[in-house]
Amino acid sequence: MKNFYKIGFKKDIYKKLIISVIILFFVFSFFSCYKSKYKLYKETRFLFDSFFEIDLFANDDIKYKEDINTIFDEIENLGNELDFRDPDSLISKQKSGETFEIPYQYFELFKVIDSMQRYTEGYFNPFLRDLILSYKDFKDGTVPPSKEEVKKLATESQNYSIWFDPENKKVFVKSDGLLDLGAVVAGFLVDYAYERLNFLGYKDFLINGSGEIRVSGKKNGKEWVIGIKNPDSNGIISKVNLPSTYSIATSGSYERFFIYDGVKYHHILNPFTGLPDSKIISCSIIDAKCLNADLLSTAIFAMGIEKARQFCLENKIHYLLIYKKDGKLILDGSTEFQKIESQ
Repeated sequence: MKNFYKIGFKKDIYKKLIISVIILFFVFSFFSCYKSKYKLYKETRFLFDSFFEIDLFANDDIKYKEDINTIFDEIENLGNELDFRDPDSLISKQKSGETFEIPYQYFELFKVIDSMQRYTEGYFNPFLRDLILSYKDFKDGTVPPSKEEVKKLATESQNYSIWFDPENKKVFVKSDGLLDLGAVVAGFLVDYAYERLNFLGYKDFLINGSGEIRVSGKKNGKEWVIGIKNPDSNGIISKVNLPSTYSIATSGSYERFFIYDGVKYHHILNPFTGLPDSKIISCSIIDAKCLNADLLSTAIFAMGIEKARQFCLENKIHYLLIYKKDGKLILDGSTEFQKIESQ
């Protein structure tokens, strides 16, 4: 009887072991199959005179394409509504000196805009439309506006007010310089796409709206690595490991500018002087939200080297300033940014 129980007990153990091995085999096979389908997709669209790219890990080709196309369409519609160059847009309807109502869906956006104006001591100013237009879109062969015109338009750009109706979530704007949300739209749309992808259940992705970037999760098990362009070449001069949910935005003077009488006129204007008088060539900012990083990179760039450095250090901002000293590129920033020596 004892032997019978021993034999039965051993058979039971062997049976359980075989079942466990079979279960493990199927589990391993399932996850191997799932992992093999979980791959990186890249989609790019040319929007608002620039590019918008989404890099995303997914395991369903059909669902992925449907979701991405929907998000791209939503981004395009939102961006067009905030582009003053579109005659049917929300922003194009504003008139100088008149009170203009912003619809409720942009309440939070304008709360950030108002907050950033005060935070940056006015160096972020979205009412520079007339001033920027006076530089004829910074195309080659442009003749810059006269000093008198620049001074007049810069003064007008300071005449603005924003007030809020929290109960009805409405915003009212009055300005002489008129709204130009060019320094806002990319970061705003990147954050929008980020929230939509999260809502749809995606975990590992990167969104790049004209150089304004936000990431989620990881790429092949590691943090997303973002390269900072060398202003003097097509290479990379610095890199940063961007943690999940974080953003980076870069403002630079090396793509949109013209030369007149040996002087470089770039598109990032000092809102107080009306001139592109900052000697910074590139300014990169890391923040939890892409909208914040986008606005800050523009404002900090406009401050000029010394004030920009002081502002970032006092406010504990993660930053990288690139400028030239004695003909050499200087990288000045926080420790998150790693210089690439080969460049």
